[in-house]
Amino acid sequence: QRFPLPDFRSPYLGPQPIQHRHQGNGPDPALWFPHQHDEVKEGLDGPGHLLFHSIEEVLDALDLVCIMSVNPGFGGQKFIEGTVDKVSRLRAMRKEGEHEFLIEVDGGVGRQNAGILVDAGADVLVAGSSVFKAEDPEAEVAVLKAAGTAVVQ
Repeated sequence: QRFPLPDFRSPYLGPQPIQHRHQGNGPDPALWFPHQHDEVKEGLDGPGHLLFHSIEEVLDALDLVCIMSVNPGFGGQKFIEGTVDKVSRLRAMRKEGEHEFLIEVDGGVGRQNAGILVDAGADVLVAGSSVFKAEDPEAEVAVLKAAGTAVVQ
C-alpha cells in the first residue's frame, strides 16, 4: 500500500530529499513512496552491515544510497574502516548498472577520512561531531570541503 506524502519543499533550503530508511534483510519496494514531486528523492539508508545483493534490484529507483559508517544512535563514534570498501563497491555497482544515485556516508566523517571517502566514490558526507566539537566549526567545514574538492579536481 502506498501513502500520500506531504509537500516537503522548503522556501529556505530548496528541495529536501526523503530517505526510505532500510534496516533488515532487503528493501521492499512495495513499501516505498512514489515520486509525487520532482523535488522529492528516493533514498536508502543502509546500516553498516548492509548486504549489497539485497539492494541490487532497487538501485534504478534510488536517488541516494546512504552507508552508515557508525552504529546509528549517538554521535562521536569511531569510523568503521570497512566503509571505504563498501563505498568503492557501491561506486562500481553504480557504474556497471549505469545508475545515477548519489552515495552518502554518514558517521565518523572528519578531516582524516573525508578525502579518502570522496576518492572511493562518496558524493555526500555527513559530519556531525567532527564539526560541532571543533574549536572553530566553520573552519572545520572548510577543511572538509577542501578535502573533497581536492580529490574531485
